[in-house]
Parts: sequence; structure tokens; C-alpha cells
Amino acid sequence: MSASRPSLDRLLYTPTSHSAGEINEHHYVFFITGNPGVIGYYEEFLSTLFSLLNTSRRGQYTILGESLVGFELDPLDSKCPEIAGDGPPYGLQRQIELAEERLTRFVRGELDHRDKGHGLQSRNHALSRRKVILIGHSVGSYILLEVLRRRKNAASSTSALNIVGGILLFPTVTHIAKSPSGLKLSPILRLPHFAQTAGAATRMLATLVPDVLLHAVVRMVAGFRAEAARVTAAFLRSRTGVREALHMAKDEMETITEDRWDEDIWNVTPGTADNQELLEERSTRDRWVAEETRDQLIAARSSGIEEGGNSGNAFPKMLIDDGGLPHGFCINDSLVVAENVARWIGEIVSPGK
Repeated sequence: MSASRPSLDRLLYTPTSHSAGEINEHHYVFFITGNPGVIGYYEEFLSTLFSLLNTSRRGQYTILGESLVGFELDPLDSKCPEIAGDGPPYGLQRQIELAEERLTRFVRGELDHRDKGHGLQSRNHALSRRKVILIGHSVGSYILLEVLRRRKNAASSTSALNIVGGILLFPTVTHIAKSPSGLKLSPILRLPHFAQTAGAATRMLATLVPDVLLHAVVRMVAGFRAEAARVTAAFLRSRTGVREALHMAKDEMETITEDRWDEDIWNVTPGTADNQELLEERSTRDRWVAEETRDQLIAARSSGIEEGGNSGNAFPKMLIDDGGLPHGFCINDSLVVAENVARWIGEIVSPGK
């Protein structure tokens, strides 16, 4: 097994060897970050998940996670072809469009690499056969659901992807402005030119502070470990990261309101063709989710709940954590969440086992 990291903004984990039998059981996991959309925060989570999945004897898995556009830490990544002609800041709708494009390119690119020498018809058949699992954290869960909706509504090449499941981690998918954190931030985010001004000021100050001091301040103020502090320091100094985070947060407050997905997305039957199995992990102490709206969504959409565990065989499943896992689990609690996700992916690709 190996992990490839061509840049600071892309985490790609691929198995290094395949037997003939394992090739037919190769699955793809596509991860969508929350806000800030910096993939570096999730390195421990994704590397642990990769290790757990590829020692599970349920096939082999390739995992990809990328920073959302506008959050690039590597200046070269902000010049990628997919956003040619665009300019920051990017709104939530543009992030959704680009996530769908990246997903399609990821799976098709991996298949082209693995099926060299095979004809187009053979590769298209393989594309529809290989199982794809999406994972979204926070607003990444909203993006995930929108990708599924777009996929069902559009008769395009994307529909050929065999997306068999989606896992929503601490999802912010309805009425984020009503959450405790949303109520505090919404008035500030609505100030004229706030994102642009705050972004420029933050970058200037972070650039003036020496590395050692900046890392120490981040660790002391935020309580981050060394790696998360390093990523945060790079984010604060990035060309457009802070501005993008604030601009996107304002867009989230205005856009993420009512549950906008129909039965085709939420209420699915495990193992049924053309349906995806949805699983959620939520926390009773999530400051980015209002208790009232969380309870309403659970009552309307969940087919089963078990606090601290799985919800049976119905979907969408919801795991309700009452043990204090934070919304930003990727800072200190990646291992626990990776174990839950690995188990859920096993249930999705091999139901009943």
C-alpha cells in the first residue's frame, strides 16, 4: 500500500499490489472536506481509514481527498485547468460543480490507469461495475447530497458512476444559520466586504509572524496538536484561504436552509440498483447544528438510530454520538471516526456480512 501526495492540496492513497481476484473487488472512496476546505487537516483520518479498509479482506480501496478550490496552500494548485477563467472567491454552488467534476475525473482516471490495453467498451463496463463511496464532512455533506441529486437529474456520463453509498460526518445540511455558531457568525459575515478585508488582514499578519511563534500561538489558542497547527499556519498565510472560508461561510448561511432532497436521495433500499445507501454520524454537542433542526431531520429522514452505534439494516443510518466528539473531529479524534467509517463502508460494499 502507498500514499501519494503530489501537492499540499491532494491526498491520494492507492494499494501497491493486486492479485487477479482483488482487481475485480477494487473500490473508490472520494472525500469532500468541510470549511475550511484544507485537506491537510484530514491526513490522519484518511491514512487510518485507508489502512483499515485495505486490511479488511473486503477488496481493495483507493481514496482521494482534495482541498476545495480557493483553499490551496500550494500556489501552483490555484492555477489548475478546472478553474481556468474562474476567480476567487468561489460560492457553494461552484464548489458543488467542481466536486462532481473531480469525482468523475478521479474514477475515470483510476480506471484508465488500471485497465490499460482494454477497449473503451470494456472500460465503460468497468466504470459501471466498480463501487464508489462518497464521504462528506460538515458542509462537505451538503456538497455530497447535491452531487447525488445532480447525478440523478442529469443524463450525463456522470450517471455511469456506480455510487453505492454516501457517509455524512457531522453534516450541516439544513438551517446552519440557526445553529449556535451560525447565530453568532451570521451578522458578522453580512458586513460589507468583510471576507475580503478580514482575509487580507489575516494573511498580512500571519506572514509577518515567524513560523515558530505562529505555530505556538495557534497551538496555545486553538489547542491544536503540532500537525494541525502547521496546517492552520499555512492556511492563514495562503493567498485566498481565509477569504474563501469567510465568503463560503456567508453563502452557507444563506443557502443551507430547508431539506431540499427528495425520497430518491434520502430513503433508499440497501443493495437496490441505482440507489445509494446513506449513513450519518452526528453529535449531540455539535455547535454547527441546531438541536431543533437536527431532531426534525432525524425524525423525517432516519430509518433507524442507535446512540453510540449502528442503526440496523435500514438506510439512511444515523449514529448519534453522546460521548463528546466535536464537529471538527479531524483535529484530535480522527482514529475513532475512521473506525466507524471503515465499518460502515464494509456494510455498504458487502451488505449482510
